[in-house]
Amino acid sequence: MSAIIKNPLQRDGTSQEERLAKALLPGHAKIDDRKIEEIIAFATEYSKLINYYNTGNVPEGDWSCFYENDPCILLALLTTIDTNSIEASFKVLEEKIQKYLTDKECEPVDDCGPDPLPGYFDEIINLIFGVAVQIQRACKKLPKGHLLKEEIVAIIRSDLHLSIIDNKQQDALIKLIGYDKASIEPMNDYSPFIKEKYPNCECTQAWQLDQEGFDCIYPDNSYDLNSLKALFYIFFIALVRIKLRSKIYFEECIAKND
Repeated sequence: MSAIIKNPLQRDGTSQEERLAKALLPGHAKIDDRKIEEIIAFATEYSKLINYYNTGNVPEGDWSCFYENDPCILLALLTTIDTNSIEASFKVLEEKIQKYLTDKECEPVDDCGPDPLPGYFDEIINLIFGVAVQIQRACKKLPKGHLLKEEIVAIIRSDLHLSIIDNKQQDALIKLIGYDKASIEPMNDYSPFIKEKYPNCECTQAWQLDQEGFDCIYPDNSYDLNSLKALFYIFFIALVRIKLRSKIYFEECIAKND
């Protein structure tokens, strides 16, 4: 019986064609790989940089008003809210506070140096306030009767006005104001949330805060990292919900206009 001699040059493996990296193929690189909502959001921001000239050839504002009055564009802007950066900003402050507290336990106390902790807490309070403002703006910009606007009002009335803090039902906005009044920095402007300031705005009314109630909120300096973290995520999760719902409504809006 003759032996079968295998050609040593034959082997299993990938061919030269199969080894070609997909990244090198002409069709792999897109001209613009952004999503349509990202392109719309970019165009809207860019429109703020372009002067609008009236019939007298005189600059009169910019072109943003032509974009921001379109419901589809408003939804695109909400869809592209950078919630990752917001959460990342909180985590940076959280890490700074944790490091400071750990170092404080392991090193001699320097009574002469400034204590950075109140400043870190103030930054978190300002961050939470910024999230609350984004929720309020999202609600106000949407046209009356829009389903997402109604959903945001419901989120304010339930998730925020009737939130659970320290195992008790409390108003998240009132809690935030109490912390803000006790902070070392000047207090943020809460007038967009006060009913008397905007009596015809259903978004402002949803917070259920009047001027007398605002004035009666006592400064609350009992906050620490854990309580601020809990409050941050109450507002942050509400904003994320709005963003996710915006994407659904945006896709529906685009489909209707195709």
